[in-house]
Amino acid sequence: MATGDKPDLSDLHKWGCKAWVKHLKADKLELWVNECCFVGYDGESNKLKATFLSLCYMVCNADEVVFYQIENDGYTIVAAATDNFTIITSSTECVKCIKTQLNNHFELVDLGEINWLLGIHIQHVLAFHTISLSQ
Repeated sequence: MATGDKPDLSDLHKWGCKAWVKHLKADKLELWVNECCFVGYDGESNKLKATFLSLCYMVCNADEVVFYQIENDGYTIVAAATDNFTIITSSTECVKCIKTQLNNHFELVDLGEINWLLGIHIQHVLAFHTISLSQ
């Protein structure tokens, strides 16, 4: 549920930290998990990171293609995946601002408000400050 409050990002883990991969078909005598660690991104992602840093965004410690900016009058979170940006903001003014900034660095096609993300239907009702997710 969207409340309009600033998100708490203090619990996100640092990039490169230890992680564990679960084996779904392990035998009783086999390990169910293996330890690993997250790795970085390619050069194109570094350009993306440099662009957001130049726009005074912070990089999420848990995922280097999630960027955020928290100011007194609002917040903006941008998640990048391949050639898509998902933008989450506290106001329509913040949306317009980040779209203008990104248009100066990338060729953008505005697909409007989000309806689907990773196979999940997203619906929000501004009047009730709610977000509904369904498959």
